[in-house]
Amino acid sequence: MTLSWPDDPAWQALAAPLRPVLDAALATLSLRPSVLPAIVPGLPGGPRPTPGALPLDPALLGPGPWHPDDLDWARAHPHLAPLALDRWRRAAGLILEGLALRALDERVGAPLPMAWWTLGPAAEAVDRADPSLGWLWPELAMLLAHPEEGLAAAPRRAAWLVRWFRQTGRPWVPGERPTLTDPDWAAFGAWLDDLARGPGGSCPVPLERGPARALPPAVAAPLSFQRLAVEAGPAGAWARWPGGARGLAGREQADLRVGSVAGGAPALEVEAALPLGTWRLVGGTAGERPGAARGIELHLREDGAIDLVFADAFAGPPTPSLLALGKQLGVSGTGRGRYRVVQAEGPGRGTLVFDALQPDLLSVHPRFSGRFSLPAEAVLGPVHKALEAMVGVPWQFRQEGVELVLSAEVWGMATVLRLAAGAEE
Repeated sequence: MTLSWPDDPAWQALAAPLRPVLDAALATLSLRPSVLPAIVPGLPGGPRPTPGALPLDPALLGPGPWHPDDLDWARAHPHLAPLALDRWRRAAGLILEGLALRALDERVGAPLPMAWWTLGPAAEAVDRADPSLGWLWPELAMLLAHPEEGLAAAPRRAAWLVRWFRQTGRPWVPGERPTLTDPDWAAFGAWLDDLARGPGGSCPVPLERGPARALPPAVAAPLSFQRLAVEAGPAGAWARWPGGARGLAGREQADLRVGSVAGGAPALEVEAALPLGTWRLVGGTAGERPGAARGIELHLREDGAIDLVFADAFAGPPTPSLLALGKQLGVSGTGRGRYRVVQAEGPGRGTLVFDALQPDLLSVHPRFSGRFSLPAEAVLGPVHKALEAMVGVPWQFRQEGVELVLSAEVWGMATVLRLAAGAEE
C-alpha cells in the first residue's frame, strides 16, 4: 500500500523526503486502516480522516522549516525549543496519526470523536512506529509543566497515559474509553514524576515539572493534576487526597501532586497531625507505678504555643500520704510552653517534643480555707522538676477516642500521660 499525494509541485516537494520515512513507519504501525486514504489539502488543526481522504494542513508546505504553531511554541518555551517539530516531522506524524484514527473508525464501524481516549492511542502508536520523529516529547513536556490543564483540553497528551497502561500491563482496548479510578490516576501521576526525574536519557532536553501552587487549590479540570505547596505548622499536618496521603512534621514543606479524575471541587484535605484544643491530665503511669491527676489543663495552639492552667491541681502516684496531701492542698496558677511535631504518622498520631514548659505564678493553698500553706516548695518543687524532665524528650502521641495518650522515657522510666478532651467541668 502506498500513500497518494496531491499532484501540485509544492505537495510533491513535501512528499519526496517523507515517502521512505512513512513507508518504514507503516510497516510497524499497530493501528493501520485496510485502505490508505489519499492525502488532500485540509484545514489547520491536523487531519480528521474519512474513508477516502486524509486532510493535511497546507501550512506544512512552508516557507521555512517550521509550521507556524511549532514556531510559536518554540518561542514561548525557549528551553524546550529542541523538542519543537519541524514541518516534515509534523507532517509525517499527522499522517501516521490520521491513519491510526482511521483504523480505529474501522474497528468500531463509525467515526470516533477526536477525544483523549482516541487521539491518545493513535499518537502513542505513531511514536512506537517511529520514535525518531519525537512525536510525544512536546506533549510530555507540557503534561509535566501544566498538568492542571487536563487531558480533555489537550487530548494528544493522553498518549503517555496509554504508554503507562502498556508498561504496567493494564488493558486498553483501542477505540474504547477506559475506566480510570482515583488510585489509577495517582499511580499514573507517580509514573510521570519518575519521567520528570529522568526519562531514560532519550529526551533531547531536561524536562521539568511546573511550579507548585499555594493553597487553596483551584477547581480541578477532569483528568488533571495540581501541584500544591503545603507547609505544616508546629502541629504537623496530615494531608489526604484521592489515591494518596502524607504526613508532614512541623515546619516541613512539601510539593503534593493531587489528581482528579472527575474534576470539580478539589479533594485535598489537610489537618493538624496533633489534636489541638484543650486537654486535661487525668492520669498515667511512670514505670509500673500508676498516677492520678486533677485540675491540670494544656491548651495546645496551632502556632506551637501551650497555655498551662493549674486549677486546684494535684498530680502524683496515689500513695496514702500523697492522696492525703492532695485532699488538703491544691496548686493554682498558669504557665506557658512550646511544642513541635517532629513526625506525623497519621491524623492524631506521631511524635512531638516540648521545647519549653514553664510555670508562671503558682500558688499552693488549702482546699477548704483561705489560708495559704507554707512552705510551698514541698509541693511546687516536684511540679517544676516534672515539667523540666518533659522538655526535649520525644513523646509519641496517639488519639484514642476522646483521650490523647503521650508516652516517652523520662528519668529512665517508660512514662505515659493520659489526657481527656475538654476543660474541667
